[in-house]
Amino acid sequence: MRNKIMLDGDWSLIYVENKKLRTEKPTFNTIESLEKTGYNKVPAIVPGNLERDLFRAGVIEDLYLASNTIKYYHLEKLHMFYYRSFTFAETPNEEVNLHFEGIDTAAEIFLNGNKIGEVEDMFIPHDFEVSEYIKKGENEIIVHIIPAGIAARKYTINPDTHIWAHRTAAFYMRKAAHMYGWDIMPRIVSGGIWRSVWVENKAENRIDDVFAFAVGTDQKNNTAELSLYINSTMAEDETKDYSFTVTGKCGDHVFVKELAGLWHNCLDVRFVIENAKLWWPRNYGDPNVYELNIKMNYKGEIVDEYNTRVGLRMAELERTDITDKDGSGEFVFRINGKKIFAMGTNWVPADAIHSFDEERIPAILPMLEDIGCTIIRIWGGNVFESDKLYNYCDDHGIMIWHDFMMGCALYPQDEEFRKKIFNESSIAVKRLRNHPSIVLWAGDNECDEAIFWENNVLPNISPGKNALTRKVLPDVLRIHDQTRPYLPSSPYLSDEIYRQNKRYSASELHLWGPRDYFKSDFYKNSICHFASETGYHGCPSPDSLARFISPEQLWPWTDEKRPPRGVLWNREVIDPHPDWQTHASCVTNDGTSTDKFRITLLANQIITLFGEEPENGQLPLCVLNDLNEDKKVCFSVTDITTGEKLIENTITAKADSVTRIWNKDMLTDEKHFYFIEWEYDGVKGKNHYFTNIIDIDYEAYKEAMKKVGFWDEFEGFGEAHPKRSPELPYVFTK
Repeated sequence: MRNKIMLDGDWSLIYVENKKLRTEKPTFNTIESLEKTGYNKVPAIVPGNLERDLFRAGVIEDLYLASNTIKYYHLEKLHMFYYRSFTFAETPNEEVNLHFEGIDTAAEIFLNGNKIGEVEDMFIPHDFEVSEYIKKGENEIIVHIIPAGIAARKYTINPDTHIWAHRTAAFYMRKAAHMYGWDIMPRIVSGGIWRSVWVENKAENRIDDVFAFAVGTDQKNNTAELSLYINSTMAEDETKDYSFTVTGKCGDHVFVKELAGLWHNCLDVRFVIENAKLWWPRNYGDPNVYELNIKMNYKGEIVDEYNTRVGLRMAELERTDITDKDGSGEFVFRINGKKIFAMGTNWVPADAIHSFDEERIPAILPMLEDIGCTIIRIWGGNVFESDKLYNYCDDHGIMIWHDFMMGCALYPQDEEFRKKIFNESSIAVKRLRNHPSIVLWAGDNECDEAIFWENNVLPNISPGKNALTRKVLPDVLRIHDQTRPYLPSSPYLSDEIYRQNKRYSASELHLWGPRDYFKSDFYKNSICHFASETGYHGCPSPDSLARFISPEQLWPWTDEKRPPRGVLWNREVIDPHPDWQTHASCVTNDGTSTDKFRITLLANQIITLFGEEPENGQLPLCVLNDLNEDKKVCFSVTDITTGEKLIENTITAKADSVTRIWNKDMLTDEKHFYFIEWEYDGVKGKNHYFTNIIDIDYEAYKEAMKKVGFWDEFEGFGEAHPKRSPELPYVFTK
């Protein structure tokens, strides 16, 4: 049976500049030799990272305050030596496994003075067979983490690649791309042991891997056919002395399957589950998940157990490459044959430093339900996430579109890099494939689009020539997971789209465009069927800004003269204050980064706000019902500006459809605040709409929000001019 010795908790950290280490060439394979170097030493905690350990020790300031991320760029050049002693109380078996859930990023590992391996990938777990080196009693382990930018220098970048200059080291170092600086994340090229570590004696009889999935569902007869792959290790020669007991439990439903008379240690079986409970996305049924327990028996005695989960569902993607000028085309998910109305959000990093993820994620997950998500897209500049995320989505019926971890670049195509992606993706897919919430794999984020960005530099490279997403990843999925649809990129731009040079004709797009008025022609007239990414520059609340912008830079955000009311800033020439540039994720804050325009965009969008011209002199009110059945809905609309209740009615909202239920005649240039309330089956909702919202009176808007009870729901908008409060904790914590 399994017995892990966890190595999380207290470690020590020694750090030193790259030039100093390479010049002095000290010995560091044992704790004694490492500590004799006299290099800087601080206490450390695993899981963690360099910056958190230095902050706890008082070596650096709060990294997320002011412009400290830029101030501490020199940390990128530090070597880190994480080390500790531990007791291995057992006699080592023939196989002993040292397991790292995540190392960021390039490292060499020493056990009892012996180098046992090297890694260059933060996305996946790493396992080392250490029976030759571990001993009963006291042991010592050292993890030497090499600065990623330094480690990347050994690779030659070929001319078929392209990436923004400040991300060049991201190519061969398999590290979260956003950590080199992105439009949503600061540059923090960190390092550390960011996930758990353990060592275990591997049992001589054990279950190594299980993959369970539905190969068919019969909703009429309430059955599902389950395919089950079990890979095991057997110590004895006679396989028929072994058996497996498979038990699935979902609520009050239980199925049991005995597997005996085995011919091999690996088996592939299919069987029908009667009275099956299917997994459905939220609003379409219950997200039923079976807890699957597999017992391995030898001569009737249990020798190992393996627990996983399975959702009985079929996932399909119905799509066309192109949407024509008349809007003909398609991009829609079907679950168990049913079209699903997809509403969702991109899932981007929970924190700029991923050792924070485990504590950040639980507070974020309920927001997915709060905003009505039926799907999320795990973005390719991120990481393969915590089990907490996947389990939550399984249990709450939230579908997952999952990018592989590449983004916004033309990646290397050489054989060495192909092998890196094949190995990384194989491990990730095997880890995640049992989750029913994952309904799509996508090869990357915007790497097909990057061809269009760079076709003046690399005119002979079409998206279809990307071997990583057209050959390597399809091979991974053919071997390890054929149960989900696959897109080579997001957005996926086919060879036909490339030939016609019509990137905006794809059925699925990322709708960024000019980033002006959010209902301008670019956004309003898009013909795509699925917007898998879009965004708008939202301004944090004043209290939030006061937590990380220096008081002297807090307001106004620039020294430039403000334009007249209603006139927009010239986004190309305005220099925000340095802290504002830093928190717009500029990699420099001296005005040289072109990304500074994000602050001007933000200011212009506040000037413009958002709105919509009335249609034929009327403003329509619509109800969207994405449930599986018709609903009787009571609704009312009150004009808060005049105090008049305009309509109160009860209608039937048809299942899975959008229905126009009222038209409001508009007055010329009216600026009224409409309060909308509705109720169905005891569920209440409310919303608001401000007509002709461009250039409205802020005080009038605020007073209307107070009248309907919305103002108190805004966090961080105190009446006083914001100041940094000593009671407010900094964002960066231990």
